[in-house]
Amino acid sequence: MSDDELLFAEEDPSDNVGEGIGRAPWVILVVDDDTEVHALSRLLLSEIEFKGRRVAMYSAYSAAEARAMLGRIDDVAVILLDVVMETDDAGLKLVRTIRETMNNRDVRIILRTGQPGQAPEREVIETYDINDYKSKTELTAQKLHTALVAALRAYDDIMALVLSRQGLRKILDAAASLYRQRSMELFAAGVLTQINALLGGDRDGILCVQSRKEQADEDDPAGAMVVLAASGAYERLVGKRVDELPESPVISLIREAAASRTSRHGSHASALYMPTGDGRETVVFLHAAEPLKAQDRALMQLFCDNISAGFDTVCEIDDLRRENVRLRARLGEAKAP
Repeated sequence: MSDDELLFAEEDPSDNVGEGIGRAPWVILVVDDDTEVHALSRLLLSEIEFKGRRVAMYSAYSAAEARAMLGRIDDVAVILLDVVMETDDAGLKLVRTIRETMNNRDVRIILRTGQPGQAPEREVIETYDINDYKSKTELTAQKLHTALVAALRAYDDIMALVLSRQGLRKILDAAASLYRQRSMELFAAGVLTQINALLGGDRDGILCVQSRKEQADEDDPAGAMVVLAASGAYERLVGKRVDELPESPVISLIREAAASRTSRHGSHASALYMPTGDGRETVVFLHAAEPLKAQDRALMQLFCDNISAGFDTVCEIDDLRRENVRLRARLGEAKAP
């Protein structure tokens, strides 16, 4: 078995969707000075699941303890917050600290109080940036479940917007960096580097491009797809033709994307079709140890669509450079005695 066959035999990137991989739980912080409230909350929260993720509960018994915990834990989705603790308005002051001092506008805050008279609902809702108000006496198991799922859904939507905004900013930064490249090989390598930066972490990847007719020769016939850049386990494939590589799920995914001119996805891999102005099929293949989220796939596709014009420009510059080399060679032959 050749090295290339061993490489592609290691793993099928389209199999085993999510197998053995647990999703991180939603983080819920309960802030209350009553130990029984924590015990009951833990019992009720153990039954909650939203979008395939369970709940992890953290306990704080004062506003000061909650502030310290929020400084250490940056992915709290929902806070179940008591009003009266070390002072009559400790919970309300904590809301202001979270929103204004800590500048956390994402976490959903459900205010729970056993003394509604201390903090009238209308006044609190209008004055403080909270997301729900519940009296402990009316908060049954079903109502707590409903309130929490609604809060988690809102938090999930907010985080999706935050991640999209961050992703778009990275795409713009990456595109600006790539457009400074003036070589197809450097541009292609930069695409893989920037996709890794966009998604976070190191992923193995391949960028394949179809050769042009005027560049065809015996070793590189017209229409053959060539590995222009590669990263990670696939680095040694640079310069090789795709049709010469061993048949595997990786190669099949790349060929499907090129043939259909659409992106193709497996559970742990994506073959992203990148449209180009000169009609050459270009595919970016990316393999990940964990399943790629739909949002990650969408960001990668947006990135590829966004840089396709830059890739066209680099290809044209590269073609002109090649033609210039050929012309100089011909002139040299013509001047030779």
